[in-house]
Amino acid sequence: MRDVRRCGAYWLLEGPGVVVIGKQVDVERLFAIDEYWTPPPGERNPGLADEILPRARRYLDAHRDHGVIYLQDDMVFDPDGPCHDWQEIAET
Repeated sequence: MRDVRRCGAYWLLEGPGVVVIGKQVDVERLFAIDEYWTPPPGERNPGLADEILPRARRYLDAHRDHGVIYLQDDMVFDPDGPCHDWQEIAET
């Protein structure tokens, strides 16, 4: 039986509560999850490991003091969601 945490790297973060949807990210705690940032060879996706994760890490490092909130992409465009005011500002 396959470990459900292995179905997506984000389960290494969401499952144990390292990140919680709609809550501020503890960047230091997130950076401490080595298995997320450096997946084992058998689970390594080159595009993710070589391009996306390093870019995300640089972003989080640069914005660690800015109160980064963990969201799902569909929340940003939900007119009744927690980010509706951000969308209104972006559209003006």
